[in-house]
Amino acid sequence: MAISQPTVAPSRSLVWVRRICIAALLLALVLTALAYLGFRLEDNSPLALVLFPLWLGMILGWGAVIFGLGRWIKLQRPVLAWWQTAILLALLCLGVFSACGAMTNLPSDGQAAIVNGTYVIQAHGSVVREISRAEYERQTNLLAYLFFGGALAVWSALTVVAFMASPKQRGTSRVQLAGGVAGGTPRRMSFIFRRHPFESQMTRTEFVRELGTRLVSGWHYHLDADKGDLSGRVTADGFELRARASRRGNAVWVVGRFEGGMEGTAGALRVYPEPFGVLALLMILAMSIAVQFLAAGVLFLRIALPAFGALAFVYSWHLAFSEWQMIKGRLKIELATDVDD
Repeated sequence: MAISQPTVAPSRSLVWVRRICIAALLLALVLTALAYLGFRLEDNSPLALVLFPLWLGMILGWGAVIFGLGRWIKLQRPVLAWWQTAILLALLCLGVFSACGAMTNLPSDGQAAIVNGTYVIQAHGSVVREISRAEYERQTNLLAYLFFGGALAVWSALTVVAFMASPKQRGTSRVQLAGGVAGGTPRRMSFIFRRHPFESQMTRTEFVRELGTRLVSGWHYHLDADKGDLSGRVTADGFELRARASRRGNAVWVVGRFEGGMEGTAGALRVYPEPFGVLALLMILAMSIAVQFLAAGVLFLRIALPAFGALAFVYSWHLAFSEWQMIKGRLKIELATDVDD
């Protein structure tokens, strides 16, 4: 796949990542095409061995995206022609359509298998019912749609991200301003929802003006902001802030309200979790519980979903604490503001 030339030459490692993404994408596309041609995914199928490196690469790829964005790489406009981006998005839609269509047609009481030469639906090692050979072939073909289509969707998304990524320039980050505040601070969850009194040595007018000049707004904050940048809004009555601690969104909003009349610059801060993040964690929790009661639940999902939910919760807490420390650090150093924990 030919690409348009970026303004800054990508690093050698990034070039290799893009090549790997394209190769894996083409492999997933070929396998999905085989599913449409009637290929059946069985335990003894040679192509079943391809699934392990393909899906392992997906996990490692998204792991690199999750932990690399904001640290070593940043996102920019894709270095692809518009039609190339359109092709990748079309392949992503095809993969999602194939995988979702297979999930809605697979049986809910077990998985197709061959036991003692008989075609059956099996769940947890027990035979649920017998099926015909035609039904067995249909179910194993749907498995090919599910796994190969899912791989096509994920690798399409990874390829788009790979062509949007660029190495992050090393330099002094605003997050270093919070170093003296965050260092040695116990990581506790009690900062959420609590009232944190603050007081600044600046006048109310100076505080509002200086804070407003430090806010990053628009697409720049979402796509190209540096770690430690602030976004939000400020008014004569208070302010709402979020900090760029990660490229994966925000975990908390910090809301400040002025108190004591117009002449003072004192008030209280409260930290609120980001609503969509809380909703996502609740959905993961609900799915982790529901999959335990499905007769056709795969053992891998029964273990992986709760583990993923636990990791997502721990990471969200870590991200929330980091954002809180960044905001406190910038308020203290740049706006002469003391925050009482």
